[in-house]
Amino acid sequence: MLAVDRDEGFVAFYPYPYTVPVICPSTIADKKWLLGTLKNELCEKLIEEDIIHPGYTVPARNSYKCATDITMPTIASEHEYGFSSNGIDYELAKTLYQNININNSLVIRGLCTLIKAAMLRTHYQFQEEAIYSLFISMEVSFRLVLQELKNQGVVNPTSKDAMTFIHDAFNDIHRVNKYFEDYYEGRVMSFHPESRLGTHPHAPLMADDYSFLFNDMLEVYAYLICGHIHPKHNKK
Repeated sequence: MLAVDRDEGFVAFYPYPYTVPVICPSTIADKKWLLGTLKNELCEKLIEEDIIHPGYTVPARNSYKCATDITMPTIASEHEYGFSSNGIDYELAKTLYQNININNSLVIRGLCTLIKAAMLRTHYQFQEEAIYSLFISMEVSFRLVLQELKNQGVVNPTSKDAMTFIHDAFNDIHRVNKYFEDYYEGRVMSFHPESRLGTHPHAPLMADDYSFLFNDMLEVYAYLICGHIHPKHNKK
């Protein structure tokens, strides 16, 4: 998802949230056999029928189908994938994958909420919650930048230091004083229905808040994980 050029396209994932146990031989010599077995086992799990347990009238739903408006993956349905030769930098995707430290809890949390934001945004009813998830990703990125500044010898780095770090990395000339300052008040009013900024019956957010912040977070995470900067930023 981080390797998609947002000027070219968009990718959102629906990770399968359940474990699918597979019994394999003690030694596996044929990688193709293994991949084929996993594929078949997973497809069977995705499309298995609902179960009515004895004594119950309501069926136990297929765990994947519980969210009825989620389209089944192409691998388990009749729908075809649409392919594009543009938009995804596959070499960047490999580099990102190799550099993601799964033992870094901050990185994992930020990436998870970024993925969930894209999932939620797919459904009109959850646009507000999608931005909430993005706000968590933004906070994680802020903490990651502070860590990097400390590693560079900055004592007690501030929000302004963090934003300067990002501006310098992306050759940005439109500078603000605090880390993603444009979203600060919206985040406060969203998470605190009553605050010094007033009392609000709903989150005072706009659809553009999601779009702009999501695109920014894709680039910030790609940079923090492997140092990638899109060439377009060199033209500023």
